[in-house]
Amino acid sequence: MDTLPSEATALLAQLDGRSTFQTFDDRPVKNRRLSRILHDPAELQALNRQGAGVFVMVNEGDGEGRAIANVTRIRTYCADFDGQPLPERWPLAPSMLNESSLGKFHAYWILEDAESVPLDNNAFNVQQEAIARAVGSCPDDCKGLNRVMRLPGFLHQKGESFTSRIVSCTGERFTLAQIQAAFPLPAKLPIPLAQQPTHSPLTGKPSTQREAQQKYALITLHGLADELAQQQEPGRNNRLNAVGFRAGRLIGGGHLARGEVERELLNAATLTGLLESEVSPTLHSALTAGMADPEMLEDVGQMAGKVKDLHNSPSGLEWKPRQLLPPKLPPVPTMPPDMVPEALRGWLVNAAELACIPLELFAVLAVASISGLVGRSIKIKPERLQGWAVVPNLWAAIVGRPGAMKSMILDTALEFLQRLERQAAEAHEAQLLEVEIEREALLAEAARLKKQAAKSGGFDREALRDLKEREKENVAVAKRYVTQNVTYEKLGELIQENKRGLTFTRDELGSWINDLTREERAEALGFFLTAWNGEGMYSFERIGRGTVRADNPCISVIGGIQPGPLTSFMVRSRAGSAGDSGLLQRFQLIVWPDSMGEWIRQNRRASSEDKARAFSVFEALDSLYLPGEDEPPSLPFSDEAQPMWEEWRDALENRLRGGEVEHAPAFESHVSKYRSLAPSLALVFHVVELAAPDMDANQLPPVSVEALELALNWVEFLELHARKVYALELGTSNAPAYMLAEKIKAKAVKDGDRLRDLRRKDWAGLTDGLLDRAIEQLAALGWVQVEEIETGGRSSEVLRLHPDLIGGDA
Repeated sequence: MDTLPSEATALLAQLDGRSTFQTFDDRPVKNRRLSRILHDPAELQALNRQGAGVFVMVNEGDGEGRAIANVTRIRTYCADFDGQPLPERWPLAPSMLNESSLGKFHAYWILEDAESVPLDNNAFNVQQEAIARAVGSCPDDCKGLNRVMRLPGFLHQKGESFTSRIVSCTGERFTLAQIQAAFPLPAKLPIPLAQQPTHSPLTGKPSTQREAQQKYALITLHGLADELAQQQEPGRNNRLNAVGFRAGRLIGGGHLARGEVERELLNAATLTGLLESEVSPTLHSALTAGMADPEMLEDVGQMAGKVKDLHNSPSGLEWKPRQLLPPKLPPVPTMPPDMVPEALRGWLVNAAELACIPLELFAVLAVASISGLVGRSIKIKPERLQGWAVVPNLWAAIVGRPGAMKSMILDTALEFLQRLERQAAEAHEAQLLEVEIEREALLAEAARLKKQAAKSGGFDREALRDLKEREKENVAVAKRYVTQNVTYEKLGELIQENKRGLTFTRDELGSWINDLTREERAEALGFFLTAWNGEGMYSFERIGRGTVRADNPCISVIGGIQPGPLTSFMVRSRAGSAGDSGLLQRFQLIVWPDSMGEWIRQNRRASSEDKARAFSVFEALDSLYLPGEDEPPSLPFSDEAQPMWEEWRDALENRLRGGEVEHAPAFESHVSKYRSLAPSLALVFHVVELAAPDMDANQLPPVSVEALELALNWVEFLELHARKVYALELGTSNAPAYMLAEKIKAKAVKDGDRLRDLRRKDWAGLTDGLLDRAIEQLAALGWVQVEEIETGGRSSEVLRLHPDLIGGDA
């Protein structure tokens, strides 16, 4: 058992009593195995070495869990300075001050009379807010009796590694009375928003002064957010400052919760095109300044009179304030550099930084191009007791709007395959010359045999047979690596000549997918679906070509696609429809970044050393294929990797069989193909790591645990991006709500329209049940309501619009 760092022991000694620990993966791409709740510190050091951040629950728990219900004693109050400056003068110096990461601090005021402090979560939060107001720390980051804080002495591994440390420790303890004297509670304690009845149950209107203030503040917040979201450049930052300051005043008056305000204004600001990294510091500063000048809303009668009467509408329905639309799609992580194999890292990270483009766009295409180069050179046998072997053939797609530089990214990822292709073409030209010379020699030999036969009256049959064999062998076969504009019949011929496999690229996969999924193109589709496996046989008969038989065709497909065509295909390929061919699910390496990121000019050149090292990997892997061997060698997992694989595979199978995603059959099919994705990636990463000149596939060691661990991290990362691709089916896409909102703003939808009539319009993106989903989403946000009315003895459902939409203020 590892001993705890001395600084961790010091904090635990100060807290006193039983401690509950929580670990999370600190890295951008999360490994769920590192997320643990522990009541014994024995494993903390080992988990930290694997990339986990180590936290402790500040209050004492019962040893059964980490929920608020598990807290048995309040033993400290704390403050989190997440970049905010420490106060020059403390109202009450903390018992302990820790630096959790560079320039960020946690302060603790440890209780002397903990046993007498009421175990009340709301009261705890109010006191924490009072401390935050007094010292200028984050007001929402220390709420909740079950709050955890980073344990000093352990590595903080978000970004650049930093060992969290104790800055000062006085050992002093405080009574609750001392804390409340130093950090007084507001004269009027704010009622938690979650507990506030906004409307009278009988009238639906504000029934108390406090409720009217809350209602006014909430409507004001929505108005500020709308105002900010509609701000055009220039002036966005000035508007953000003004809006943030006003909202901060309402927080300071106790009418709004800071976390709720920050979420809404951050979302509104990003809708203007500002980056979150730009918004956060400006918004934090504006809110903090506003909180220092609280707006109490004492004249509630006058204020309430300014509130737009949302209860009176033509339909007589009750309306709450309309909320902003959430993001269209679920957010996804970006790939950190340590997820790229070390031999390729310099090349790809350099390319991504120079272009200011997310690393994953380059990485998935590069890895797929390597899989195309390896092809059928080698296989992997994931299960030791079964004959199942996987050809590491991978298809990759990057999703981006027009102008997202997809062609440039594709060219970069394919640069080394293209170089090998050019070298092979030059060698083929030289080979053609030798073939022509040999052909002339064979013709001369044939003429000599004929002349000799004329003299002797008979052919030398053995010499003639030898001549014919030499003629048969005198061909120049072009060694190919990558192809683009080719029919599938020609591709079948190329595969016959290049049995290792080929990489097929398309700048725009959308048109290729649409063409391939047409009914009359079923045979071409079947060929590509077979070629994804890298196994089996495909043959076709043509008058001109005769019989073409492709044994074990292996083709890697790589390209880019725009969000529009991808979404259209997703709608058409929802399970059970004609487009549900399984084609999209074969793009296992598909990534869709949330944005291109910020443009930062890099005044440097690409590293020639990094590119040379990466190309040496491609050259080495090019020598891996052994011509003439119909069945390539298969590698097992190492003894260390096999248990990890079996644990992961068992969990995957139970997910698929447990019905976790059975409501989304297309996504379920995609995840089911992770059975081959994980071992394929592990094998690719393994041979990249071992790449050396003249490497022999028959002499390679088993696939390492490091290669498998990296592959499983990739699978987790790729699933998050896949969930964005399949969001429409998973029900996590808000795109239908956006489409219907646009129709409302364009007056194509009017108050009182019958749902039956709207469904008949068959609008793109709002067909096949998506209109009903859009209505549900907008109803949840307060934009619309469905009302059932009686017309001539029959009931009919009509769509009612929020009063401010009817008035044109959308």
